[in-house]
Amino acid sequence: MSRVDLQESANVNSGLDAGVDGARSKRRVRWFANVLRSYPVLFGMVLTVVVLEVATPELLSGGEIMSILNQIAPVAIIAMGLSVALSASALDISVAQSADMGAVAAGLLLAAGASAWETIVIVVLVGVAVGVVNGFVASWIGVSSLITTLAMTFLLQGVELILTHGGAATTLFSLSGSASVQFARLGQGSLGAVSVSLLIAIGIALLLLGLERRSILGREIRLVGQNLSAAAAIGIRVRRRFAAAFVISAVVGSLAGLMILAMTGIASPGSGSAFLVEAFAAAYLGGLAGRRPRFGTVEACVGAVYVSILATGLTLMGANAALQDVVEGGLLIVAIGLNRMRAYG
Repeated sequence: MSRVDLQESANVNSGLDAGVDGARSKRRVRWFANVLRSYPVLFGMVLTVVVLEVATPELLSGGEIMSILNQIAPVAIIAMGLSVALSASALDISVAQSADMGAVAAGLLLAAGASAWETIVIVVLVGVAVGVVNGFVASWIGVSSLITTLAMTFLLQGVELILTHGGAATTLFSLSGSASVQFARLGQGSLGAVSVSLLIAIGIALLLLGLERRSILGREIRLVGQNLSAAAAIGIRVRRRFAAAFVISAVVGSLAGLMILAMTGIASPGSGSAFLVEAFAAAYLGGLAGRRPRFGTVEACVGAVYVSILATGLTLMGANAALQDVVEGGLLIVAIGLNRMRAYG
C-alpha cells in the first residue's frame, strides 16, 4: 500500500473516531439532560451540598455528620407527620403547633408530678384530640385543610398561653423527682456515639413506614390522596381515611414535642413552632426529589437530613437563623416551581 493510501486510511479512521466520540458526547449530554429534567430538585439538593462542602470542608466530616444526625429528631419527626397528611393531599400546618402543645403539656404534667409514662400517654391523647378535630372539620364539615389547620394553630397558641399564664417556661432541671430526670434521658442520653433521640426518631420512622406500606389503612390513605374518585368507587371510606391522616399527623407532631422538651429541657409556647419552616422544607423537598412527587416517611427523612446539613453549613458560614429561614424558604419556592415546570414540560 502506497504512502498516499496509508494517509487516506488514517484520515478515514480519524474521522470515524471523531464521529464515534461526537456521538458518545451527544449521548452523554442527552443522558444528563434527561436526568436533570427527571430529577431537578434532587440535582439542586446535591449541588447545594457540594457548594457548602467546598465553602466549609468540615461540613461532611464524620464527627459533624454524626452531630447533625444526633440533633435531627424534632425536624425529622414533624416532617414525617406532615408527610402523612400530604400523602392524603391534605395540608396540616398545625403539626408544628401540635409539637408545641406536646412540649408545653409534657412540661406542665411533669411539674404536676406525673410520671414519664403518664406524661407520654396523655400527650399522645392530646395529639389524638387535635387530629380528630382537624379531621372532622376538614372531612365532614368540608372546610379546606389549610383553613382548618390554620384555625387549629391559633387555637392551640391561645390554649398554651392560658395554661402557661402568658408564656411562662417550664424547665426540667428545676423540677424535683425522678420523672423529669428519666424524661430528659430520652433526649440527652446516648448509646455510644448515637443519641437516644436519633434512635427514637428511627423507631417512629419504622412504625410509620410499616403503616404506610404494609397496612391497609396506610395504603388507603395514599390512594385517597392519589385519586379520590377511584378510592370512593372501590368502597374506601374516604372521609374516614382523610380524617385518619390528620390524626396520625397530630400524634406524630405531639411525639416531636416530647422530643423537643427532652432534648432542650425547656417547654414554652413557641418551642415547637420554631421548627415549622425546616419541617415544611424537609417534607416538600424530600417529596419532590424523585422522578414523581411522592410524600412519605423515607422522603421526609431524606429531606430532613438535607435541611439539617443546609442549616449546619449556613451556620458554619456565619449565617444567622433569619437568613437560614430565608434560604430554606427560597429553596422551597424554587423546588415547587421546578416541579410545576416538570409537570407541564
